[in-house]
Amino acid sequence: MRSISIGMASRFHARASALALAIGVAAQLPALAATPAPSDAHAFHISQGTLDAALRQFATQSHMQVLYDPALVQNLHASAFNGTVSAEKALQALLKGTGLVYDFTDGSTIAIKAGAAQGSSQKAPPAAKPASTQLESIVVTATKRQESVESIPASIVAISGSELEQRGAQGIVDIAELVPGVNVSMQDGTTSRITIRGITNDGDTNATTGVLFDDISFNDAYVPHVMLDPNPFDMENVEVLKGPQGTLFGASALNGAIRYVPEQPEFGVFDGKYYAEYGQVSAGDQAWSGGAMVNVPLTSDTLALRVVAYDSGLPGWIDNILNRDKDANRGHQSGQRAILAWKPNDDFQASLTYASQRTTRHDEADADNENGLLQTQDRLRASPWSSQYDLTSLKLQYDFGAFNFVSDSGYVWKQFIENAEASGHVVPGGGLPILLQDTYDHSTSFSQEFRLVSKDDADSPGKWVAGVFASHQSVSQYGAFPLGDPSLSLAETAGLVDAALGAGAGQAWIELGQPAYQIANVDVTVKELAAFFDVSRKFGDWEASFGGRLYDTSSGGTVDNGGLLLDLTGFPNGQHLDKTVKQHGFNPKASLQWHLNDDVMLYGLVSKGYRVGGVQWGNSGFFASEPAPSLFKTDTIWNYEIGLRSKWLDNRLQFDATAFYERWKNPQVLVFVSNGLGAYIDNVGGVISKGFETSLAYLFSSVPGLKFRISGTYDRARTTTDFITAVESELVPKGSEWPLSPKWQGSATLDYQHSMGNWYWGGFLTDAYVGRATFGVGQSDTVFNYNQINAQVRIGLPTLPTAPELALTLDNAFDKRAINASYSGEVVAGVPWHEVTYIQPRTWMLRLSGSF
Repeated sequence: MRSISIGMASRFHARASALALAIGVAAQLPALAATPAPSDAHAFHISQGTLDAALRQFATQSHMQVLYDPALVQNLHASAFNGTVSAEKALQALLKGTGLVYDFTDGSTIAIKAGAAQGSSQKAPPAAKPASTQLESIVVTATKRQESVESIPASIVAISGSELEQRGAQGIVDIAELVPGVNVSMQDGTTSRITIRGITNDGDTNATTGVLFDDISFNDAYVPHVMLDPNPFDMENVEVLKGPQGTLFGASALNGAIRYVPEQPEFGVFDGKYYAEYGQVSAGDQAWSGGAMVNVPLTSDTLALRVVAYDSGLPGWIDNILNRDKDANRGHQSGQRAILAWKPNDDFQASLTYASQRTTRHDEADADNENGLLQTQDRLRASPWSSQYDLTSLKLQYDFGAFNFVSDSGYVWKQFIENAEASGHVVPGGGLPILLQDTYDHSTSFSQEFRLVSKDDADSPGKWVAGVFASHQSVSQYGAFPLGDPSLSLAETAGLVDAALGAGAGQAWIELGQPAYQIANVDVTVKELAAFFDVSRKFGDWEASFGGRLYDTSSGGTVDNGGLLLDLTGFPNGQHLDKTVKQHGFNPKASLQWHLNDDVMLYGLVSKGYRVGGVQWGNSGFFASEPAPSLFKTDTIWNYEIGLRSKWLDNRLQFDATAFYERWKNPQVLVFVSNGLGAYIDNVGGVISKGFETSLAYLFSSVPGLKFRISGTYDRARTTTDFITAVESELVPKGSEWPLSPKWQGSATLDYQHSMGNWYWGGFLTDAYVGRATFGVGQSDTVFNYNQINAQVRIGLPTLPTAPELALTLDNAFDKRAINASYSGEVVAGVPWHEVTYIQPRTWMLRLSGSF
């Protein structure tokens, strides 16, 4: 039985609409009882054939009414479509290249119409949509197959790209604010440390959270300095995976992963979008940013290109008093992304991706006080830095009928350069330019994965994925601490060296040719070979899965240390280390689900993660009696969790809860020598992190367009054994807090959008809280312990050209001076120094965005 179009000639319009509606209701009565939403994810299995037949299959499988004139689809064909996606995504795939457009007349009815021009498939001219009657269901590929997030037996949070754009999100800090149990510490504005469930890497150790662009790992497996933090503009979604992800993502995801999933090119469609924003930081600099996306069909339905570019002026807010430089930490960021997709037939598709980003800052974001003053008085010279990355990937997919074959090839190049003023760590007040810290790092990574993925089949009780993986990463790091400055005479510099290192050290420095205090050259190669699988099977209302990864890793290379430090301690030719840490094993994962009904699922999960060790890059300093360990070991983590995923009130209420227990063996820590003249990596005996996390989302029926979300976590991460430092034999007692692990964390958001004819208005109010935490193992410095309120009002006119939306956003509305990172020590005379990084002060931004 067919439906009739509502877009026929005007003299038959009313009669045809009534007939179409009546026929559609008769055909879809069982489906209407569920009142589906176009954002809900469904398992689609649509056969290749006529478009008329494909649309009827779509209507049945999506439980929605589809209204169209049979004459519109006559002689049109549709490709086969299989996947668990939203109804809108599936419809776009069926209509591509047909010249037809669609519009949602309400939450459960779609009208198909003739487009303005043939050869493109797109939405009808936009109008203010009616408020959704159900919460959105997001489809993710975190399990290397398409699945709705609420159906996966794991703790995954997915944030849609449209929500991130509407909120004006610019990076990882804005994303973490929306995810319970995740926080980010920005160290001096250069690098960041991500905490998930109380587990994070200590400073200058290997990352515990994997960061991926689609399925390409971005992490440096050895002492990373550059992190993937792209502007989330034109992302399909950002997925945050909590707990070990070793089975599918290997050593790059010890206790979690953040995946940036970009929007893919659309075949047969020319469209685009843009944004431009301007704002001001309280007591700081101006902020601006702009970006655009264009999707270009290079052929009617087989080749398409999607290009994204953005450019931002990064505001500063720290005044360098000694250098007389206001808003010294100002900077600039620019990036580009291009994806070329080719689909010559229904079975094969290839996607070539290139992404690049460059970030520069004029100075570090450290302040020298805990009083909330946005200034520093211990840096006579600026500390500029820059980071850059280039990523290229090629994905090939082929449909063999019973399963899909996928090949992911990736190449990543990164570079980090910094010239940091460090005189304040040696001379009280930093008023004399005696010490710099120069850093030049670069890395190259190549990865290749081949995998087979079973087809989504509602009639099959099982599903599986299996593959092989190989990666090769080369990391080169150069670090030096040059002494003195052209503004100082040799005698003045020698006197300062004597004060720092003891009498005679200054004269020795002159006689040895004024070497740097220390020079380190690091060349490391990290390799991983692995085979993995993940198999699931349903048994009535129960579903069991088991997976594993058989891996072999190697991390090693050379570290050459030289400079005045080694000259004065009996090593005139420096020290050379050539060490490799090898590890092989099996990394398992198992889960059990119980589907109480279609809307409530209980699960249990056991999973494991691992992280590579490496050759020691640090040293024990000038006065140490023992050298630092020559290497640091591989560490592992076990995770045990039980969880609830549920939908209520016709999917207007979603409630999730998870309890977890994680046991971490041999975590890597950064040990500072007490005199401040040395640091190295060591391993602690263990850490246990245990807690729970909850989230609730509610869509009000009494106030259409009003949505409330609240989430919270409790976590207790503590060391399990006494830890004695290898060099100074200092005791870090059992039960010490793990760094950057607040006991309580939560957020609440109220979001509203109301349509009024051809325009809409709305906004949001968010309150995010992060509890107190320590900054380093055995350190007394504390961070966080604040709540931050963000708010926005917006108005949109979707019927105007480019469908403009204007939004005014206020971040950190009450201008909190919370500390995000903290370092302290003593100069040689016993005078303490202390540097902190504050969260960004109150900032307002005016954003104009739209699409075409």
